[in-house]
Amino acid sequence: MKNLKFYIMIFFSLVILILFELSQPKEIDWTENYTKSSKIPYGGYIVHSLLPEIFKNGKIIESETELYRTLRNKNYRNTNLIIINNTFQPDKYDLKELLKFTEKSNNVFIAANIFSKELTDTLNIKISYSFLNDSTSTYKLNYVTGCEEIKINKRPYGYYFEKYDTANTQILGISKDGKANFISHKFGKGKIFIHTDPIVFTNYTAVDTIN
Repeated sequence: MKNLKFYIMIFFSLVILILFELSQPKEIDWTENYTKSSKIPYGGYIVHSLLPEIFKNGKIIESETELYRTLRNKNYRNTNLIIINNTFQPDKYDLKELLKFTEKSNNVFIAANIFSKELTDTLNIKISYSFLNDSTSTYKLNYVTGCEEIKINKRPYGYYFEKYDTANTQILGISKDGKANFISHKFGKGKIFIHTDPIVFTNYTAVDTIN
């Protein structure tokens, strides 16, 4: 009988503990995850859902295969390719097809923090980063084309272009301290747009901007 009471006490203690844990507010997941199905603050669900509205007159094609398989032997014209991720490090085959795609009057938009040396060497750009005061600092992005300033929280650092080809590059965005972080680079008949802060294109920033 004593053993039964002991097990009953253990059981109810576990139930109370579980209920207590479930009642606690969940910690926000600040992981950077740019997939279209991710609904965490730095996920890509909202931006992906807005694409049909942004490109009302266009056809949206999604691809989860390598770039060279997506672009090779395709006769794309006046097409926009969008890539958003922490890093963008294409191999030589991907990069070759990407550049061929751009040359034929297509545009490429890439938002990432880290880029392959092959790409930066090809475009004659160099990307660096600077630290902010703390992890809750507000990092401001200003678009020189007239768009309102965008604020980014929970980010202790920011990436920017330390060097770029002035003959073929147009600055489209700068940070609070005046450093370029969004450019367009002419390549053949098309352009490559590069943004060094992909979290601008996440759920958190989209909701904050709308509000």
